[in-house]
Amino acid sequence: MEIVGTIKKNIKTILSFADSEFLELLIAILHTFLLPLAVWAEIGFKWHVILMAIGGGIFQFYSVGIRDLRCRYYSTIVASFVAILTAEQYIMNGLMWEAPSRLGWVIIAFAAIVNQIRVTKQWKAKK
Repeated sequence: MEIVGTIKKNIKTILSFADSEFLELLIAILHTFLLPLAVWAEIGFKWHVILMAIGGGIFQFYSVGIRDLRCRYYSTIVASFVAILTAEQYIMNGLMWEAPSRLGWVIIAFAAIVNQIRVTKQWKAKK
């Protein structure tokens, strides 16, 4: 039972304080390249989602690339918005529950929000 407590504590620490740059880059890749194609193929040409995804993904690449914490703070906000908007579009179009792989967009939204929380903590601690 002690090992379960240790695992929970370590996961909480990782989600709360570990640096999130790798995950930020992964989300940037997904938002810039995969999301526009997936939305266009599965939902249709939702220009507002596609443009936000590409713009937000490029902004996230930029902010992680220059290693500016303030810029990363803003890019994680945009990434969270894009991820939530994506999940909302799949749900509103009745497509989220048709294929288990589409739940990946919900997982990405969760990861984007966790990134936002972590970067916000880092930014506030640095100020």
